[in-house]
Amino acid sequence: MQLTTKALMLVGVASFVMGMVVRKEFGSGDTNEAPCPVISRPPPPSHSSPPPPPPPKVKASPDPSPEANRKNEENTKTHEPWNHPDDVVMGLARYEHDFSASPSWPDAMKMFVGTLRHVGYKGRIVMFVHPLMTSDSPPANLLATKKYLLSKNVEIIGVETAPCQFPFKPVDIHQEIRKLCSADYPMLQLEWARFAIGRDWLKKNPTTGWSLMTDVRDTFFQRTPFADLGPPTGNQTFVYEEYYGDPTRTIATGKKIGIDTSHWFAKMATKCYGKDNYEAYKGKPMLCSGQILGTGTGSVKMLDGYIDEMRANGKKNPTCVPPELPDQTLLNYMVYHNQLDITPVPYGKGAIMTIGGACTSNTGKKGLRDQLDFDGDGYILDSRGKRVPVVHQWDRCGNWMELWIRKFVASFGELPLGARWERMASAVNNGIADSVPVVKADLSSNNWVECAAENETCKCSTSVRFGSVKIDKWEAVDLSGKQQDVSCLNENSGGLFKDPAPGKHKICQCKRSL
Repeated sequence: MQLTTKALMLVGVASFVMGMVVRKEFGSGDTNEAPCPVISRPPPPSHSSPPPPPPPKVKASPDPSPEANRKNEENTKTHEPWNHPDDVVMGLARYEHDFSASPSWPDAMKMFVGTLRHVGYKGRIVMFVHPLMTSDSPPANLLATKKYLLSKNVEIIGVETAPCQFPFKPVDIHQEIRKLCSADYPMLQLEWARFAIGRDWLKKNPTTGWSLMTDVRDTFFQRTPFADLGPPTGNQTFVYEEYYGDPTRTIATGKKIGIDTSHWFAKMATKCYGKDNYEAYKGKPMLCSGQILGTGTGSVKMLDGYIDEMRANGKKNPTCVPPELPDQTLLNYMVYHNQLDITPVPYGKGAIMTIGGACTSNTGKKGLRDQLDFDGDGYILDSRGKRVPVVHQWDRCGNWMELWIRKFVASFGELPLGARWERMASAVNNGIADSVPVVKADLSSNNWVECAAENETCKCSTSVRFGSVKIDKWEAVDLSGKQQDVSCLNENSGGLFKDPAPGKHKICQCKRSL
C-alpha cells in the first residue's frame, strides 16, 4: 500500500510528538542535570567560607565488584526527580545523654535533620527517641533537641525498654543498644528491635511514597534522598554496598582500603550458622544494614523476613544474638543466602554512599580522602559525577569531613561553628594554585614550627615541609614569600609532596620568617 504525501507528514508529526512524550517521561539521560526542580527550597548556597579542598578530580571509579555488569533496578532508568510528601525517613535516636565524642548528639541531629530539610525534602521524618523526650517536661538536656525537632516538623515517638528475656544468658556488654531490649519485643535488643519498631510504624502508617530506615548520628544529606528513584512501584527494596576498594586508584597509605565479607564483622556469622555457610559468601561486597530503602510494602515484606529470623535466633544461644551476631552480620548472611527479597546496590551507584571504608585503612587509620570524588564546592560525588543524595559513615573521615558538614549547616544558620571549628576553618585550603613551585627548601635549619597535621592544611608564606619528626625525613616546597594554604598531603592524596616516610606519622611545618 502506498502512502500519500499528506499521510507521510502526519506520521512524521506523530513520531515527533511521541518522541517528546518519551523524553519527558524518562528524562534526557544527562547525568549532570540540575537538582530536582520540584524541591521547594533552592540548592544549598556556596559557603561564605570555602569548604575543605577536594583532591584532584579523577574519572568516576568503575565498579570493581565481580558482579560489575549486573543490572540494578535503581540505576537502569532515568526518572523525573522524585520528592513527595508521602515519603518517609525514619531512624532510632534513643539517647538520654549527650555524646562525649564529636559531634555531640544535639549537633548530630542538626546535621541529619537540618541538611535533610535544607535540601528541600518534603516528606515525613520520624524519630524513635527516649521516652523522656516525649514527656510534657523533658529534662534540660533533651528539651532543646525536642524543640528543634518539632520546629522541623519531625514526629517523635518514645521507645520504652525492658530487660531482655532470653532462655540463655547473652554475652555481657555495656552498650545500651545491645544490652536493653524493646518493651514490645523482649527478645530483641535495641540494635535489632529498631527494625521491628520501624516495620510496625509502616504497617500502621501505609505510605505510597518511598521509605528510608537509616542510621542517624553519622548520616547527612546533599540532595533529597529519593530524587533519582522515580515513582515507587511494587515491592522494590534496596540495600547498599560499602566501599570495598578500587584497583584503578592509588592508595596513599600503601595499605588495603575498603571492606568486604572477608572482614571479621561478617565472619561472626560462623558462630551461629557454621563455617561452611559463611564461606559460601566470603569475599563478596559488604552490605550495610544502616540504610534500608524501599517502597512501603516492599520494606515491610523484607523486614518481616529479617525480624522473623531475629526472633528465631533469640531462642537458640548467645552466639545468635548481639553482640555475637550484629544486625549487619545477619543481614549479609540472609541476603547472600537468598533469604530476603532485597536488591543490593553497588557502591557509588545509588541514592546512598557508605563512605567509612573509603576513609579508613585496614590498619584503622581514619581521615583518608583519596578514594572519594568531590565537586568544586566539596560535595561528595557518586560514580556518575552527581552529588550523592545520602552520605553515611561520614564520621570515619575525620576532622576535614566534620568541618565541611559544620560549615554546610552553619551556612543556613542552624549550627554555629564554635571556637575550635572557627580556628580550623581559618586554616582551610582556599584552593591551592597548581603553579606553586615544588623546589627544595633549606632543611638544614631547625627554625620550623608545626602548622598542620597530616590531612589538614598549613597556612604559610615562607616554606612548608612535610614529613616525620621521629625519623627526620622531609619533603618541602618554597612559597617565595607568597601566603599560601598548603594541603598537608602526599602527592598520591592530592598534595604537593612526595611521601618521605611511608607508613609513618607525618606533619607539616612552616619555616619561621627570619
